[in-house]
Amino acid sequence: MKHSIVKRAISVAHRSVVIALFGAFLLAVAGMIERSIFENWSRQIDARMQRASLVANQISLFDERLSMFANMAVASSDWRWVIRYENTAPLLERSITDATGMAPEAAAKRFSAYGKIANDATTNMERQAMGLVQKGQKAEAEAILNSRTYATEKATLASETGRLVEATRQSLQSDFFSVVRFSQLSKFCLVLIGIGILWAALYRNLRRSEDVFAEAEDDIRYLAMHDELDPAPLLAALHARGHQIALPTLIDRTTMRFLAWVPGDAIEHGPMGLRQPLPSATELAPDLIVTPLTGFDRWGGRIGYGAGHYDRAFQRYPGAHRIGFAWAMQEVNEVPRDPWDVPLHAVVTEKEFVRI
Repeated sequence: MKHSIVKRAISVAHRSVVIALFGAFLLAVAGMIERSIFENWSRQIDARMQRASLVANQISLFDERLSMFANMAVASSDWRWVIRYENTAPLLERSITDATGMAPEAAAKRFSAYGKIANDATTNMERQAMGLVQKGQKAEAEAILNSRTYATEKATLASETGRLVEATRQSLQSDFFSVVRFSQLSKFCLVLIGIGILWAALYRNLRRSEDVFAEAEDDIRYLAMHDELDPAPLLAALHARGHQIALPTLIDRTTMRFLAWVPGDAIEHGPMGLRQPLPSATELAPDLIVTPLTGFDRWGGRIGYGAGHYDRAFQRYPGAHRIGFAWAMQEVNEVPRDPWDVPLHAVVTEKEFVRI
Protein backbone atom coordinates (compact mmCIF):
# COMPACT_ATOMS: atom_id res chain seq x y z
CA MET A 1 0.00 0.00 0.00
CA LYS A 2 1.30 3.42 -0.95
CA HIS A 3 -0.34 5.25 1.93
CA SER A 4 -1.13 4.49 5.54
CA ILE A 5 -4.68 3.19 5.88
CA VAL A 6 -4.99 4.75 9.35
CA LYS A 7 -3.70 8.12 8.17
CA ARG A 8 -6.08 8.17 5.23
CA ALA A 9 -9.04 7.21 7.40
CA ILE A 10 -8.10 9.82 10.01
CA SER A 11 -7.69 12.41 7.25
CA VAL A 12 -11.23 11.71 6.05
CA ALA A 13 -12.50 11.92 9.64
CA HIS A 14 -10.69 15.24 10.12
CA ARG A 15 -12.29 16.63 6.97
CA SER A 16 -15.71 15.52 8.20
CA VAL A 17 -15.18 17.26 11.56
CA VAL A 18 -13.91 20.44 9.88
CA ILE A 19 -16.91 20.45 7.51
CA ALA A 20 -19.30 19.94 10.44
CA LEU A 21 -17.69 22.77 12.43
CA PHE A 22 -17.65 25.07 9.42
CA GLY A 23 -21.30 24.27 8.71
CA ALA A 24 -22.21 24.96 12.33
CA PHE A 25 -20.33 28.26 12.11
CA LEU A 26 -22.19 29.26 8.94
CA LEU A 27 -25.52 28.35 10.55
CA ALA A 28 -24.63 30.43 13.60
CA VAL A 29 -23.64 33.42 11.44
CA ALA A 30 -26.79 33.08 9.32
CA GLY A 31 -28.85 32.83 12.51
CA MET A 32 -27.27 36.00 13.91
CA ILE A 33 -27.89 37.87 10.65
CA GLU A 34 -31.50 36.70 10.59
CA ARG A 35 -31.90 37.71 14.24
CA SER A 36 -30.41 41.14 13.57
CA ILE A 37 -32.79 41.71 10.64
CA PHE A 38 -35.75 40.54 12.74
CA GLU A 39 -34.85 42.82 15.65
CA ASN A 40 -34.35 45.77 13.29
CA TRP A 41 -37.76 45.26 11.70
CA SER A 42 -39.33 44.77 15.12
CA ARG A 43 -37.82 48.03 16.37
CA GLN A 44 -39.12 49.85 13.31
CA ILE A 45 -42.64 48.49 13.80
CA ASP A 46 -42.52 49.26 17.53
CA ALA A 47 -41.38 52.81 16.79
CA ARG A 48 -44.26 53.25 14.32
CA MET A 49 -46.75 51.95 16.89
CA GLN A 50 -45.41 54.36 19.51
CA ARG A 51 -45.53 57.18 16.96
CA ALA A 52 -49.15 56.31 16.12
CA SER A 53 -50.11 56.41 19.81
CA LEU A 54 -48.29 59.72 20.26
CA VAL A 55 -50.04 61.29 17.27
CA ALA A 56 -53.43 60.07 18.51
CA ASN A 57 -52.76 61.65 21.91
CA GLN A 58 -51.66 64.87 20.20
CA ILE A 59 -54.90 65.03 18.19
CA SER A 60 -56.95 64.62 21.38
CA LEU A 61 -54.80 67.14 23.26
CA PHE A 62 -54.82 69.80 20.55
CA ASP A 63 -58.57 69.34 19.99
CA GLU A 64 -59.24 69.83 23.71
CA ARG A 65 -56.99 72.90 23.76
CA LEU A 66 -58.81 74.45 20.80
CA SER A 67 -62.13 73.86 22.53
CA MET A 68 -60.80 75.39 25.75
CA PHE A 69 -59.27 78.41 23.94
CA ALA A 70 -62.51 79.02 22.03
CA ASN A 71 -64.63 78.80 25.19
CA MET A 72 -62.24 81.07 27.12
CA ALA A 73 -62.22 83.57 24.28
CA VAL A 74 -66.05 83.63 24.27
CA ALA A 75 -66.32 83.79 28.06
CA SER A 76 -63.67 86.48 28.66
CA SER A 77 -63.71 88.36 25.35
CA ASP A 78 -59.89 88.38 25.70
CA TRP A 79 -58.24 88.46 22.25
CA ARG A 80 -55.14 86.63 23.63
CA TRP A 81 -57.14 83.39 23.70
CA VAL A 82 -57.82 83.85 20.01
CA ILE A 83 -54.10 84.14 19.35
CA ARG A 84 -53.47 80.95 21.32
CA TYR A 85 -56.21 79.28 19.34
CA GLU A 86 -54.72 80.28 15.99
CA ASN A 87 -51.24 79.11 17.09
CA THR A 88 -52.57 75.70 18.11
CA ALA A 89 -54.81 75.02 15.11
CA PRO A 90 -51.91 74.23 12.70
CA LEU A 91 -50.54 71.74 15.23
CA LEU A 92 -53.83 69.84 15.12
CA GLU A 93 -53.80 69.87 11.32
CA ARG A 94 -50.22 68.57 11.27
CA SER A 95 -51.08 65.76 13.70
CA ILE A 96 -54.07 64.74 11.58
CA THR A 97 -51.84 64.69 8.48
CA ASP A 98 -49.28 62.52 10.31
CA ALA A 99 -51.99 60.13 11.50
CA THR A 100 -53.52 59.65 8.05
CA GLY A 101 -50.02 59.18 6.59
CA MET A 102 -49.29 56.25 8.94
CA ALA A 103 -52.71 54.63 8.63
CA PRO A 104 -53.75 52.03 6.03
CA GLU A 105 -55.15 53.54 2.84
CA ALA A 106 -58.76 52.52 3.53
CA ALA A 107 -58.68 53.91 7.08
CA ALA A 108 -57.07 57.16 5.86
CA LYS A 109 -59.79 57.60 3.24
CA ARG A 110 -62.50 57.05 5.84
CA PHE A 111 -60.95 59.57 8.23
CA SER A 112 -60.70 62.13 5.41
CA ALA A 113 -64.38 61.53 4.62
CA TYR A 114 -65.61 61.79 8.24
CA GLY A 115 -62.97 62.79 10.78
CA LYS A 116 -61.35 65.64 8.88
CA ILE A 117 -64.74 67.02 7.84
CA ALA A 118 -65.80 66.92 11.51
CA ASN A 119 -62.60 68.74 12.50
CA ASP A 120 -63.13 71.39 9.82
CA ALA A 121 -66.71 71.84 11.01
CA THR A 122 -65.75 72.29 14.65
CA THR A 123 -62.93 74.67 13.71
CA ASN A 124 -65.30 76.77 11.61
CA MET A 125 -67.86 76.89 14.43
CA GLU A 126 -65.20 77.87 16.99
CA ARG A 127 -63.84 80.63 14.75
CA GLN A 128 -67.40 81.80 14.04
CA ALA A 129 -68.09 81.98 17.80
CA MET A 130 -64.89 83.96 18.46
CA GLY A 131 -65.79 86.30 15.60
CA LEU A 132 -69.23 86.96 17.10
CA VAL A 133 -67.65 87.81 20.47
CA GLN A 134 -65.49 90.43 18.81
CA LYS A 135 -68.70 91.93 17.40
CA GLY A 136 -70.28 91.95 20.86
CA GLN A 137 -72.65 89.02 20.17
CA LYS A 138 -71.61 86.88 23.12
CA ALA A 139 -74.95 85.07 23.51
CA GLU A 140 -74.91 83.92 19.89
CA ALA A 141 -71.31 82.77 20.30
CA GLU A 142 -72.14 80.74 23.42
CA ALA A 143 -75.10 79.18 21.59
CA ILE A 144 -72.81 77.89 18.85
CA LEU A 145 -70.36 76.28 21.29
CA ASN A 146 -73.20 74.75 23.31
CA SER A 147 -75.12 73.47 20.31
CA ARG A 148 -75.85 69.82 19.61
CA THR A 149 -74.22 70.14 16.18
CA TYR A 150 -70.96 71.27 17.75
CA ALA A 151 -71.03 68.40 20.26
CA THR A 152 -71.84 65.90 17.50
CA GLU A 153 -68.93 67.05 15.34
CA LYS A 154 -66.59 66.85 18.35
CA ALA A 155 -67.76 63.32 19.12
CA THR A 156 -67.36 62.35 15.46
CA LEU A 157 -63.78 63.64 15.44
CA ALA A 158 -62.93 61.72 18.62
CA SER A 159 -64.59 58.54 17.33
CA GLU A 160 -62.92 58.69 13.91
CA THR A 161 -59.57 59.43 15.52
CA GLY A 162 -59.94 56.32 17.69
CA ARG A 163 -60.96 54.26 14.65
CA LEU A 164 -57.97 55.57 12.70
CA VAL A 165 -55.52 54.74 15.47
CA GLU A 166 -57.02 51.25 15.94
CA ALA A 167 -56.73 50.51 12.19
CA THR A 168 -53.12 51.70 12.27
CA ARG A 169 -52.40 49.54 15.31
CA GLN A 170 -53.95 46.46 13.68
CA SER A 171 -52.00 47.09 10.46
CA LEU A 172 -48.74 47.40 12.37
CA GLN A 173 -49.59 44.31 14.41
CA SER A 174 -50.24 42.42 11.18
CA ASP A 175 -46.86 43.63 9.87
CA PHE A 176 -45.24 42.40 13.07
CA PHE A 177 -46.83 38.96 12.75
CA SER A 178 -45.64 38.85 9.11
CA VAL A 179 -42.13 39.62 10.31
CA VAL A 180 -42.40 36.86 12.93
CA ARG A 181 -43.62 34.36 10.33
CA PHE A 182 -40.87 35.42 7.95
CA SER A 183 -38.32 35.02 10.74
CA GLN A 184 -39.60 31.55 11.60
CA LEU A 185 -39.66 30.54 7.93
CA SER A 186 -36.16 31.93 7.45
CA LYS A 187 -34.90 29.96 10.43
CA PHE A 188 -36.52 26.80 9.13
CA CYS A 189 -35.10 27.33 5.63
CA LEU A 190 -31.66 28.15 7.00
CA VAL A 191 -31.64 25.05 9.19
CA LEU A 192 -32.98 22.91 6.36
CA ILE A 193 -30.44 24.25 3.86
CA GLY A 194 -27.66 23.99 6.43
CA ILE A 195 -28.56 20.41 7.29
CA GLY A 196 -28.79 19.58 3.58
CA ILE A 197 -25.36 21.06 2.84
CA LEU A 198 -23.85 19.45 5.91
CA TRP A 199 -25.39 16.10 5.09
CA ALA A 200 -24.21 16.26 1.48
CA ALA A 201 -20.67 17.17 2.56
CA LEU A 202 -20.56 14.63 5.37
CA TYR A 203 -22.13 11.94 3.20
CA ARG A 204 -19.52 12.55 0.52
CA ASN A 205 -16.76 12.27 3.12
CA LEU A 206 -18.35 9.20 4.66
CA ARG A 207 -18.41 7.61 1.22
CA ARG A 208 -14.74 8.47 0.87
CA SER A 209 -14.12 6.93 4.27
CA GLU A 210 -16.07 3.85 3.20
CA ASP A 211 -13.95 3.65 0.05
CA VAL A 212 -10.78 3.96 2.14
CA PHE A 213 -11.84 1.12 4.44
CA ALA A 214 -13.05 -1.00 1.53
CA GLU A 215 -9.70 -0.50 -0.14
CA ALA A 216 -7.99 -1.27 3.15
CA GLU A 217 -10.05 -4.46 3.44
CA ASP A 218 -9.00 -5.53 -0.05
CA ASP A 219 -5.39 -4.62 0.70
CA ILE A 220 -5.44 -6.60 3.94
CA ARG A 221 -6.93 -9.60 2.18
CA TYR A 222 -4.38 -9.20 -0.60
CA LEU A 223 -1.54 -9.12 1.90
CA ALA A 224 -2.95 -12.08 3.80
CA MET A 225 -3.18 -14.13 0.60
CA HIS A 226 0.43 -13.25 -0.19
CA ASP A 227 1.46 -14.62 3.19
CA GLU A 228 0.26 -18.07 2.11
CA LEU A 229 2.66 -20.82 1.21
CA ASP A 230 3.76 -19.92 -2.34
CA PRO A 231 2.40 -22.46 -4.86
CA ALA A 232 4.53 -21.09 -7.75
CA PRO A 233 7.24 -23.79 -7.53
CA LEU A 234 4.55 -26.51 -7.58
CA LEU A 235 2.84 -24.94 -10.59
CA ALA A 236 6.15 -24.66 -12.43
CA ALA A 237 6.98 -28.30 -11.71
CA LEU A 238 3.56 -29.51 -12.85
CA HIS A 239 3.80 -27.46 -16.04
CA ALA A 240 7.27 -28.85 -16.73
CA ARG A 241 5.88 -32.37 -16.50
CA GLY A 242 3.21 -31.56 -19.08
CA HIS A 243 0.23 -31.09 -16.77
CA GLN A 244 -2.38 -28.53 -17.76
CA ILE A 245 -2.85 -25.82 -15.14
CA ALA A 246 -6.06 -23.95 -14.28
CA LEU A 247 -6.06 -21.12 -11.76
CA PRO A 248 -9.07 -20.27 -9.59
CA THR A 249 -10.83 -17.23 -10.99
CA LEU A 250 -13.52 -15.24 -9.17
CA ILE A 251 -16.25 -14.15 -11.55
CA ASP A 252 -17.80 -12.26 -8.65
CA ARG A 253 -17.60 -12.56 -4.89
CA THR A 254 -19.57 -15.83 -4.85
CA THR A 255 -18.76 -17.52 -8.18
CA MET A 256 -15.39 -19.21 -8.86
CA ARG A 257 -14.25 -20.97 -12.04
CA PHE A 258 -10.96 -22.61 -13.06
CA LEU A 259 -9.40 -20.98 -16.14
CA ALA A 260 -6.44 -22.32 -18.12
CA TRP A 261 -3.10 -20.67 -17.51
CA VAL A 262 0.54 -21.25 -18.38
CA PRO A 263 3.55 -19.43 -16.97
CA GLY A 264 3.90 -16.09 -18.79
CA ASP A 265 0.18 -15.57 -19.43
CA ALA A 266 -1.29 -12.25 -18.36
CA ILE A 267 -2.59 -12.00 -14.83
CA GLU A 268 -5.14 -9.53 -13.42
CA HIS A 269 -6.31 -8.71 -9.92
CA GLY A 270 -9.83 -9.97 -9.30
CA PRO A 271 -12.16 -9.65 -6.30
CA MET A 272 -10.49 -9.89 -2.89
CA GLY A 273 -7.12 -9.16 -4.53
CA LEU A 274 -6.89 -12.63 -6.09
CA ARG A 275 -4.39 -12.87 -8.96
CA GLN A 276 -6.20 -14.70 -11.73
CA PRO A 277 -6.17 -15.28 -15.51
CA LEU A 278 -7.99 -12.97 -17.87
CA PRO A 279 -11.71 -13.71 -18.41
CA SER A 280 -10.97 -14.76 -21.99
CA ALA A 281 -9.03 -17.85 -20.82
CA THR A 282 -10.57 -21.30 -21.35
CA GLU A 283 -12.50 -22.84 -18.45
CA LEU A 284 -11.30 -26.32 -17.44
CA ALA A 285 -12.69 -29.10 -15.23
CA PRO A 286 -9.86 -29.92 -12.80
CA ASP A 287 -8.99 -33.43 -11.68
CA LEU A 288 -6.85 -32.06 -8.85
CA ILE A 289 -7.72 -28.97 -6.80
CA VAL A 290 -5.09 -27.27 -4.67
CA THR A 291 -6.78 -25.12 -2.01
CA PRO A 292 -5.18 -22.57 0.34
CA LEU A 293 -5.85 -23.05 4.05
CA THR A 294 -5.89 -21.09 7.23
CA GLY A 295 -5.95 -24.31 9.28
CA PHE A 296 -6.07 -28.10 8.88
CA ASP A 297 -5.89 -31.37 10.76
CA ARG A 298 -4.64 -34.87 9.82
CA TRP A 299 -8.12 -36.23 9.19
CA GLY A 300 -8.93 -34.08 6.18
CA GLY A 301 -10.55 -31.26 8.06
CA ARG A 302 -9.84 -27.79 6.73
CA ILE A 303 -10.46 -24.14 7.53
CA GLY A 304 -10.73 -21.82 4.53
CA TYR A 305 -11.32 -18.10 4.23
CA GLY A 306 -15.04 -18.27 4.93
CA ALA A 307 -16.39 -17.37 1.48
CA GLY A 308 -17.24 -20.99 0.54
CA HIS A 309 -15.62 -20.87 -2.93
CA TYR A 310 -13.71 -24.15 -2.53
CA ASP A 311 -16.64 -25.83 -0.75
CA ARG A 312 -18.74 -25.19 -3.86
CA ALA A 313 -15.85 -26.24 -6.13
CA PHE A 314 -15.51 -29.57 -4.29
CA GLN A 315 -19.23 -30.19 -4.71
CA ARG A 316 -19.10 -29.23 -8.37
CA TYR A 317 -16.10 -31.51 -9.10
CA PRO A 318 -16.57 -34.42 -6.68
CA GLY A 319 -14.09 -36.63 -8.60
CA ALA A 320 -11.18 -34.22 -8.29
CA HIS A 321 -8.42 -34.88 -5.76
CA ARG A 322 -8.47 -32.27 -3.01
CA ILE A 323 -5.03 -31.12 -1.83
CA GLY A 324 -4.58 -28.53 0.91
CA PHE A 325 -1.64 -26.10 0.76
CA ALA A 326 -0.53 -24.53 4.04
CA TRP A 327 2.28 -23.84 6.45
CA ALA A 328 3.00 -26.56 8.99
CA MET A 329 2.33 -24.11 11.82
CA GLN A 330 -1.31 -23.90 10.63
CA GLU A 331 -2.01 -27.48 11.74
CA VAL A 332 -4.50 -27.91 14.60
CA ASN A 333 -5.48 -30.96 16.60
CA GLU A 334 -8.94 -31.18 15.11
CA VAL A 335 -11.08 -29.02 12.86
CA PRO A 336 -14.81 -29.09 13.74
CA ARG A 337 -16.74 -30.48 10.79
CA ASP A 338 -20.34 -30.54 9.69
CA PRO A 339 -21.87 -33.54 7.87
CA TRP A 340 -21.79 -31.68 4.55
CA ASP A 341 -18.09 -30.72 4.76
CA VAL A 342 -15.95 -32.42 2.08
CA PRO A 343 -12.61 -33.69 3.50
CA LEU A 344 -9.20 -33.26 1.87
CA HIS A 345 -7.24 -36.11 0.36
CA ALA A 346 -3.89 -34.68 1.42
CA VAL A 347 -2.12 -31.57 2.72
CA VAL A 348 1.20 -30.20 1.48
CA THR A 349 3.31 -28.09 3.86
CA GLU A 350 6.85 -26.76 3.65
CA LYS A 351 7.90 -29.75 5.80
CA GLU A 352 5.92 -32.75 4.62
CA PHE A 353 3.23 -34.32 2.50
CA VAL A 354 0.34 -35.37 4.77
CA ARG A 355 -1.70 -38.13 3.21
CA ILE A 356 -5.18 -38.47 4.69
